[in-house]
Amino acid sequence: MTDIDKEWIELQSPRRNCFAKREWIPVYGMKFISKHLEYPKVNLKEDFIHVETGIISNKDKDNAERMPWNEWDQDSVTPYVSESNIYHRAGYIYDRDQNKIGERLVMGQYIDADYNNEIYINQDFILAYKLVKHEDRWIRPKEGDREVIRYSRDDSNNICFVDIRADFIKDYLSALDASLRLYYYRERQAIVRNKPDFIKAESVELLNEVHNRCTVSCHHITPSGDLPFAKGVFVKLWRDDVDEEDTIPDYNRNSDDGKCHRTKEFQDLQEPDRYHLHGRLWGAEWVEPTRQSSLTGYSETKYEFMVQVDNTSNKVNLSTLRYEEVNKYLWFNPEVINLLVSNRGGKIVWDTMETGFVFADPDTSVHFGLNKKGLITVYAFDIARLPYWQQKIWVGQNCPPDHGVSRELSNIQIACTPVNSAAPEQMFFLELGKLDELFQNKFEIKLYRDLTMTPSVTKLIDRFRSLDDITLKTLAKNLYKYCIERIDDRKLKKIVKRHSGEAKSISLLGQFLKENANNIDLSKYTDPLRALNKLRVYDSHLVSEDNEDMTLYHTLNVNRNEPHVWQGAEMIKEVANTFGRINSVIEHS
Repeated sequence: MTDIDKEWIELQSPRRNCFAKREWIPVYGMKFISKHLEYPKVNLKEDFIHVETGIISNKDKDNAERMPWNEWDQDSVTPYVSESNIYHRAGYIYDRDQNKIGERLVMGQYIDADYNNEIYINQDFILAYKLVKHEDRWIRPKEGDREVIRYSRDDSNNICFVDIRADFIKDYLSALDASLRLYYYRERQAIVRNKPDFIKAESVELLNEVHNRCTVSCHHITPSGDLPFAKGVFVKLWRDDVDEEDTIPDYNRNSDDGKCHRTKEFQDLQEPDRYHLHGRLWGAEWVEPTRQSSLTGYSETKYEFMVQVDNTSNKVNLSTLRYEEVNKYLWFNPEVINLLVSNRGGKIVWDTMETGFVFADPDTSVHFGLNKKGLITVYAFDIARLPYWQQKIWVGQNCPPDHGVSRELSNIQIACTPVNSAAPEQMFFLELGKLDELFQNKFEIKLYRDLTMTPSVTKLIDRFRSLDDITLKTLAKNLYKYCIERIDDRKLKKIVKRHSGEAKSISLLGQFLKENANNIDLSKYTDPLRALNKLRVYDSHLVSEDNEDMTLYHTLNVNRNEPHVWQGAEMIKEVANTFGRINSVIEHS
């Protein structure tokens, strides 16, 4: 094991750093940050922390400074009525004169040994930031499921520690005109074979202030963990004047003469052979509020984004575009769509070949268009009115104008002209659904198997998954997974008259078409699917560019000179058309 160094055992880093400056602030509990072996084994090394906190009104901070550690225990929150007939509510903090000076942000409840400990977060805090519990964390859907509260569990699966993101604590404190009082105890222990050179005394007090105290000790101990020649006493107590036949014994009537005891002294005679190093730190600090609360309720972060609206290097404040009469458009890299739909509830709903609605959450959509350069174009007002967290995503992908606004989006929003086109993504799922329905109606078999991975693959079939040569091949792989790998070969073989036992999905589908149509040019039906299969292999294996079969893209009607998002759209369209032709054969058979 690595030797114990002076800085670690003296807790120098915890003494230098304060919790208020961290991204996450601990607000409740105790846990081992790290733990190796048990006492008193050589090479034991452990780091422990215990935290207690309370929200204190700023006018009562001096009063709170005088409260000792034991009055901050967050597991002692059972409501009660005092002798002066004052009801003490759970979650409130009272001073010695029974005046309310603050409240708990977190409360722990022990019920009994049959139940896990319960942890309760202040409901006002949960409601103020519209948090939702998801497993061992609380997330904020309003900010793209940003994690605000997180739990840690011990070996018994009890929640033992709670951290809250600092910006939310400080924002909440500002709304309450309060500060967070944080008490903590840090302890580090180690057992080593040899005494470190930096240890000069058995016990040293490094700090000795009211709320900032640190000690370090080093003791030579025996294999049993005791100090050398440690002494102890066994004591046995009993009475000899109790009648065993007395069914209701009365000890009070017996004299002291009936009391008996025996003692036996013992001593640990083992030789000390190891050293116990022990560093302890007791500290307290205030976490102060921000100047103004900007996150609670319906308020938004007051931060100004700058965006580019023309071909000059000048940028404008996004908030100045929050008016419909501004009549400006913004341009974005196509990656922005994937960033938006990756959030919970994110999705794309296609409207036409070039336009659709992108959702970053279940309630908020933006009407977008895709221009010939492969850039996303959006009416500026639609971005300027979004929540802060969504604006942040959009602005991060803002780029200079190139190739104008999407023609179809312009027709819809400016010329108010209907657009008669369909997105390949819509066509693909429509034709696949129709194929499965035809097989069920005509042949009474379900062509496609319902697999658990199907929904996850469905989300990967759109043109924005194709941003370069590598992801274009990945799109081909996901298309193949959805339209070919899901085919139930066993059921298809039941209606194909002539096939080899080893025939796979594409071959079976081709033989089925030959048997159900006259003079069919089979290449129109199976070549695009075989091209998908080969591109799928390219995605899974290392292949040099020189060895790539460029005719595969030609078979899939993909123009390699187009932007990659349009190449992806063309690939999806050709596969959709292929299954459209297959459906036509089945309908007329």
